[in-house]
Amino acid sequence: MTERESKMKNAVFAFAVLAAALAANGSTGTVSVTNSSGVVSTIPAPDARLVYGPHAKQYVELWLPKGAAPAGGRPLAVYIHGGAWTSGNAIDGHVVRRLANVLERNVAFASVSYRYLYETKEVKPPVKAVKDDVVAALSKIRDNAASYGIRMDRLALSGGSAGACISLVVALSDGNPFGVDFVGAMYPQTSLDPKEMKEWVPNQGVYGAHAFGIGWKEFEARRDEMLPTIELYSPAALARKIDPAAAPEIVIEYPPANFPDEKTGLAKDPIHSAQFGMRFAEVCRERGIKCELLKGACNESWKRLVDRLVAP
Repeated sequence: MTERESKMKNAVFAFAVLAAALAANGSTGTVSVTNSSGVVSTIPAPDARLVYGPHAKQYVELWLPKGAAPAGGRPLAVYIHGGAWTSGNAIDGHVVRRLANVLERNVAFASVSYRYLYETKEVKPPVKAVKDDVVAALSKIRDNAASYGIRMDRLALSGGSAGACISLVVALSDGNPFGVDFVGAMYPQTSLDPKEMKEWVPNQGVYGAHAFGIGWKEFEARRDEMLPTIELYSPAALARKIDPAAAPEIVIEYPPANFPDEKTGLAKDPIHSAQFGMRFAEVCRERGIKCELLKGACNESWKRLVDRLVAP
């Protein structure tokens, strides 16, 4: 099953209608989003769009709670959409389902749009462009935080699938320079090392190579040669290297159907197998990094994220 098919199967929302006028800074109104079953949901239009690069996809949608920000500013939850880094939008089903609750807790909400892998052929490996975009987006938010009453010392990242993977990569890279407090990762791929992926998820053998601009057979054949580069974008490798004191608290959540079958020991969806989370949690425990694996519909991880941000 491809990531696109999996997203459709789970009725993940697709971006439907967002007029340019509603995306402008200081816009008012609503945005309509239609899911794969044709059900339309309406959410408030973003309060601002922060552009962090020249490409049309290099922007951040920002929503702010009503009323004046408290002294010191509001915490910030940042969402990074999934889609194998080749599809998806900054306003998707997770935004629809989570936005109101986040704002009600007086937490600002940002969603990052980024370039797809095939739009970054000048960058090697292509996944570097995705990480660079997310880093640039966070830098843009940080540069404008005071203007929007945001406190960057209370920062959490979240994402689904590939977005969850890159959330972990950003938070675990370079000593966690943004000081991310918490990562709520929904059904992430926690390794991009082809050898490790096959060991963890034996029925996986298609995902990950595209992040490096090659096919799976070449990915396996060149694994040893490419390993130093692969480890720059593999959450498990980064968790093994970061100072545990600098690492964020991590909660990983997979739907019940993504856990291994009792008879076969394998998940039906190898791309989003909970085996990724199970083995990654082991890596974190060995390093002294706080990481919890949850089985659910990705509601609890978001609850934990917001609770952490608003805690005294």
